Amino acid sequence: MAEQVTPHFTRNTTSCPVPELATGTTVSEAVEQLRRRRSALAAVRDEQETLTGMVSLDDLLVPLMGPHTA
Repeated sequence: MAEQVTPHFTRNTTSCPVPELATGTTVSEAVEQLRRRRSALAAVRDEQETLTGMVSLDDLLVPLMGPHTA
């Protein structure tokens, strides 16, 4: 009988790093960075590298697009 091998997954092999934005990043800069990284989510850090929040591409774009009309 053949031995079954269980794949070994680690944090580095199963996920992509989340992009990080500085608190002073403009909306247009943030959108461009997320597009370049092909990411829909970014961590926001202050000058001391403290995590201050998370922002999604939707958070950035919806206010610019106006109300949704069907």
